[in-house]
Amino acid sequence: MKRTFSLIKLWKGPELMSEGFVIRIPERCRRDGSRQPGTFLGLSVGSSGERLATEGVQMLSDQFKSLMSGPPVRKVVRRSHSTHVGWFASRKFEQIGYESHLERDFLRLCEADPAVTFLREQPCTLFYADENGVTRDHTPDFALVRNGAAMIVETKYADDAAKYAYRTKVLTRELALRGIAYKVMTEHEIQREPRLGNAIELLRGRGTKPSPEFAERVLELLLASPGGVAVGDIPDMLGVARDARYALYAMILDGAIFLADADAPLTPQSKLVVGGVP
Repeated sequence: MKRTFSLIKLWKGPELMSEGFVIRIPERCRRDGSRQPGTFLGLSVGSSGERLATEGVQMLSDQFKSLMSGPPVRKVVRRSHSTHVGWFASRKFEQIGYESHLERDFLRLCEADPAVTFLREQPCTLFYADENGVTRDHTPDFALVRNGAAMIVETKYADDAAKYAYRTKVLTRELALRGIAYKVMTEHEIQREPRLGNAIELLRGRGTKPSPEFAERVLELLLASPGGVAVGDIPDMLGVARDARYALYAMILDGAIFLADADAPLTPQSKLVVGGVP
């Protein structure tokens, strides 16, 4: 039987009194009040009145940014003495809180990726029905836009990720119907080398602002060298100081130039090119 939906404003409990939320509720529930297992019930955000696009309507990246741009729906918390909590000083975004080494490393990857143009932590709360039809809520770690595509990301260590397989299946399916990718990323993806090590090295250049003259000369050099030029050779070829590599890193972070082989360790022999696939 086809299920129909209505949007209703719910009373805000003590923890949500200052935020408000809209939740998507099936008009027909089971007699005991439980939900159909696997039903997507809705989403809450930091400002009242926002609502998720209906099923089958693809959300545009600008709409997604607008929806997720409010304050975090909950504060960054230390869950145990072993939890690593801190703040990531982003060059591209506002200061971002994290609750684990894994989240911090994910933020490093996003900061070093010019294709990531929007990022928020603790962006919303998702509501769904579990295997038994019981309403559950889930606050994912991050919302982001990469290459123009909307994405919600939860970071989990692999041993923990398996415990949430059902939730991941439901949210992956239901959010995809609304133009949003849902992804659980583990240490096997986030802390994979040399990708993470390269990001950390590149971020050494985020405090450097290349002069227009330097950037123009680098682009001219690379355009004249289709096969690319090694990072360590460029300062000598341009007659500039060796620490100019940090200005090169800044240009990579801005997406002006690219590593010819992004999957190889970043060394002085790594070649840079103009153009690429972020």
